[in-house]
Amino acid sequence: MNNLAYKSINVKYLLIISILLLCSVFFLWGVTINQPLLDLFSFRQCQTAMSSQWMEIGCGWDSIWNYKTPEFGVPWSIPFEFPFYQYIVKVISVSLHTPLDPTGRVISFLFFLGTIGLAMRFLKLIDIPIEVSLVLFILTICSPLFFYWSRTFMIESCAIFFGFLMLVALYEYLLNKKLYWLLLVALASCLCALIKVTSWPAFVFVACSLLYVEFIHRGAENKNGYFINTKLIIAILSALPLVIIWTHHGDATRESNILSSFLTSKNLSSWNFGTLSQRLSAQFWIDVISKRVIPHIIGSFWLLLCIPVGILLSNLRNRCLLGIFFIGFILPPLLFTNLHIIHTYYSYANGLWLLIALAISIYTISKSIFHNSLVVIVILVICIEVHECYTVYWPEMTTSYSNSNVIIASNEIKSKTPENSSIVIIGDDWSPELGYYSKRRSIYFPNWMTKEQVQAAFSKLIDLAGDYPVAAVVYQRNNPACQKLIDDSSNIELWARTNGDHVKCGSYDIYILNKTKS
Repeated sequence: MNNLAYKSINVKYLLIISILLLCSVFFLWGVTINQPLLDLFSFRQCQTAMSSQWMEIGCGWDSIWNYKTPEFGVPWSIPFEFPFYQYIVKVISVSLHTPLDPTGRVISFLFFLGTIGLAMRFLKLIDIPIEVSLVLFILTICSPLFFYWSRTFMIESCAIFFGFLMLVALYEYLLNKKLYWLLLVALASCLCALIKVTSWPAFVFVACSLLYVEFIHRGAENKNGYFINTKLIIAILSALPLVIIWTHHGDATRESNILSSFLTSKNLSSWNFGTLSQRLSAQFWIDVISKRVIPHIIGSFWLLLCIPVGILLSNLRNRCLLGIFFIGFILPPLLFTNLHIIHTYYSYANGLWLLIALAISIYTISKSIFHNSLVVIVILVICIEVHECYTVYWPEMTTSYSNSNVIIASNEIKSKTPENSSIVIIGDDWSPELGYYSKRRSIYFPNWMTKEQVQAAFSKLIDLAGDYPVAAVVYQRNNPACQKLIDDSSNIELWARTNGDHVKCGSYDIYILNKTKS
């Protein structure tokens, strides 16, 4: 059988596998779509959802510039990322009259599907065979990390969607030199950086590296190569001034509140970037990268060996591409080391580069060594990925949280406090689950506070509450990290006990104040 026939058969079977897997994923995601946002990293999911919950639609630019995430009191805003995803979720939820939780999950999933489509288009533009695109689709749909995090209420899929849109627009501009593609490069780059700045550097690196490869490859026949590349690089980097402006605004807003003033970019620098000792540690390379990040993306660390084999068997151009994609995968953990150590979902930003490198390598190996056994190899990889996903993430997806302490306590607060009131929460760090599900503006006392800061904040509680008087004080007692904070705030509990009715909801002690503090 000739190569053309093999290609046709491979494409046919890969398409069938893709459709079957997509239908399976639709079903599995569908049956878990109404799960409360209390699964993995509920802190981050509920914080994103809280921003959508309090987003004001049709109220002008100020409602976006100073969007609300009411966790620390007046001004009720702690802007970190630009709220593009949060705004879309709120608009669709209000327009379709759908609950916020499943709406956010669906929008995240749609951005994920759009990202795969853009990644496949990107591969076509760089002259990678259609079989590789189909393999990439299959590997990404089955990837444990993408299978799980693409159905969460988070901004990750939205950010990388615009990253890949930037790359597609870049190559479209290289092909036809239309101005609108250049403008789209700039727009997509800006949105990617503003939505999640930690996702942006890998796309910048890949884009600039590919421009260099294409310039070397086509430079002799393209006299305007320098000029074209300069315009594209300017378009890509146009996001930098906007990121600086947005960061400055966010810092100024958070500094205006005694409780959120610690959360400036300067104070969080070591938290975001980590240390050199972390980058050189065995924990980072073995426990995080080798044992967690890689298996969660491709199913097994040992599948990584396909990439160096693929590099050896490829031509010079594909070797360059594989090298660029692999660096695109490893660069974000090296830049934002501590974030990648702490947060498993941060690999979402760079995981597709590893999957692209693996897809190209599997195709190359099947063509060079195993003589057109591509479908068989892909099925084996699917089995490895599904096993990892079932072991690591499926239990989280199928856990019911409907009767959790958070839901019970939130319902108690909703039923016994006015809608235009606020609540004080102590002992829960600043994890917004209770504030989000109670649908009340919250004043969290984070666990980094000293005793003096606690007393200062308590003395200013009326100012922090503003027009939303405090109607309840909540203590969460099963968080050991917050025990010192609980001890330091004993006078607040005494005040709440004296002025309120006590309700016990699991680990939560709720004091419903007889008279709101205003």
